[in-house]
Amino acid sequence: MTLPDVPHLHSRVTGASGAPLVVFLHGFLGSADDWAEILPSFEPSFRCAVVDLPGHGRSVETTSDRPYTLLETATALIELIDEIDVPSFSLVGYSMGGRLALYVAAIYAMRVDRLVLESASPGLRTERERAERRQHDEELARQVEEGELAAFVRQWYEQPLFASLARDPERRDALIARRARNSTRGLAASLRGMGTGAQPSLWAEWAVNTIPALLVTGEEDPKFVALGREMEQGCAASRLAVVTGAGHCVHYENPSAYTTLVKAFLEGS
Repeated sequence: MTLPDVPHLHSRVTGASGAPLVVFLHGFLGSADDWAEILPSFEPSFRCAVVDLPGHGRSVETTSDRPYTLLETATALIELIDEIDVPSFSLVGYSMGGRLALYVAAIYAMRVDRLVLESASPGLRTERERAERRQHDEELARQVEEGELAAFVRQWYEQPLFASLARDPERRDALIARRARNSTRGLAASLRGMGTGAQPSLWAEWAVNTIPALLVTGEEDPKFVALGREMEQGCAASRLAVVTGAGHCVHYENPSAYTTLVKAFLEGS
């Protein structure tokens, strides 16, 4: 059996030594720094690991721009957790990070205690849908490579999916400015290797999942509210929480409600 190549993942571990480990996984365009606002609420009760996923933040290869797959990234994440030296952990993932969390839980189920999936799904069901999405992701990757990154990021957040961010233009602009500090080659590689089109369908695995899972969506994100309801109905171990005052990026738009909800779930309430 050929083992996958493993990317280097930059990470930071904070919080209570010896407490249960929680690993936070950001979305596309993000970084480990995305969790800075809510992390202080978790650190007294948990050991917290925040990770830069491949192509983002400080996890950008300088010698290669080849895309890393979900399997390679999941393997790297498990190796990182083995270095922390804990037998099991909980995963909190947003969007792309939620898709990765679901994938890790599917292949390393015995290691995962609890799952928090924010604005995430088990993927596209058919190969035709995935092929169309891969073509779309390739077009986006070329836009990143050939254009100005700041313009790409601004256009990304003009999608209807992020319309709720417009209620606070100053906060939205600060988010966009932070996103524009990413690497163009890293983001392009991420779209090709970990985009929605590259993800296998995990709906069958989700149906038999027994890991307690909290599905978090924003009330103003109807697409993922509908997906969340479908996921809740399809897995007995899951429950859906719809957060008011938020769209797709719940932990950023309503950090207080998100923190209260997720912390209680991770503590077993």
